[in-house]
Amino acid sequence: MNDKIVDLRFVPELVRFLRLETWVEYKDQWGDASIRRPTLETLRTNTSITMEHNKFGFAGLLTPHKEDGGRNFSRKIMVFVRTDVMVNENP
Repeated sequence: MNDKIVDLRFVPELVRFLRLETWVEYKDQWGDASIRRPTLETLRTNTSITMEHNKFGFAGLLTPHKEDGGRNFSRKIMVFVRTDVMVNENP
């Protein structure tokens, strides 16, 4: 059996919109002209994994935030990957 081994490096990232925050409130003759900025949550991990071709592997675990900004330890996002080696026989 000729198993293929894959060294995989990647940085998965999950970005989620949370809310709009008002930085400056301003009203003019045309109505509301306040400055609002989005608040985003970004979860990322920098990982590398060595695995066999056509197999699944556990790559990481992410912990989302609560609305108040602290970590929500009751929720987890598990990252799994599967590698498939594709060979181009006609270079």
